[in-house]
Amino acid sequence: MSAEGITAICSMLIAGTALIISLWQGAVSRTHNRLSVRPSLMFDIVVVKAQPPAQIVLRNASIGPAFLKDFRVTLDNKSTPCKTPADWDRILTDLGIETPRVESTYLDPSGTIAPNEKILILRFHTQEDPVITLEKLQRLNIEVVYKSAYKEQFTATLKSS
Repeated sequence: MSAEGITAICSMLIAGTALIISLWQGAVSRTHNRLSVRPSLMFDIVVVKAQPPAQIVLRNASIGPAFLKDFRVTLDNKSTPCKTPADWDRILTDLGIETPRVESTYLDPSGTIAPNEKILILRFHTQEDPVITLEKLQRLNIEVVYKSAYKEQFTATLKSS
């Protein structure tokens, strides 16, 4: 085999290796990008004992936006509509919580939660101890279904029981 033939074979091996490494690096980069902008919605229950108001907050604890798809509320393991303040009033009345003293939010399923954004779900301005108020919520579950920028679907759940 001539020197030119060996050089050609080595050139092809180097080019093939470079192609394989480039493809591998592209796959690793896509995986990294997907994970770095993955939204992470979390419920926070904020209570300071004997100091109203207690509150439930939904926050996006990542650097990627969360595209909302569904907002579900279940009471006693039964799905219940929650699209208006009147729906929250009915749910909270069933739980034995004074509704005139509660701030509530309904999440629009076509909305977006920006990175590090916090959304108040419920705030209780009742006179009772916040711990007692939260004990009354043991029958309530809240679920938020959302997608990432890469169309991956996730669910954040507040299970009170």
